[in-house]
Amino acid sequence: MMVTPPKAPGRITAPFGAANRQRLITAFLDGRSEAAWLSVYGLLLWTDKTTGLAHCYESDKCQPGKPWHARSLRFHDWVAQSLAVAPRHVQQRRAYLPRGTARGVWQPA
Repeated sequence: MMVTPPKAPGRITAPFGAANRQRLITAFLDGRSEAAWLSVYGLLLWTDKTTGLAHCYESDKCQPGKPWHARSLRFHDWVAQSLAVAPRHVQQRRAYLPRGTARGVWQPA
């Protein structure tokens, strides 16, 4: 289930400021029934575009043949199981806070 950040109430002048962050966090947490840690992952987790895996370390170390690749695969699988989604759907449950910030900058109401 992908949670879409709300549209901004207009152009956000301080996208990384406390007021916008509070707006996004409040919107995200309102009515949540899942465990708190799952909500935190939904706020912060992102999928690394280079590897396609849930981000747990720098992408240059997580690619096949690199030291963190096996760990990244295990982490991605653990996240998918914890979210009760197929591994290919982890990216749909990611990065609410960064996406909401970007939406306020590039897609104002």
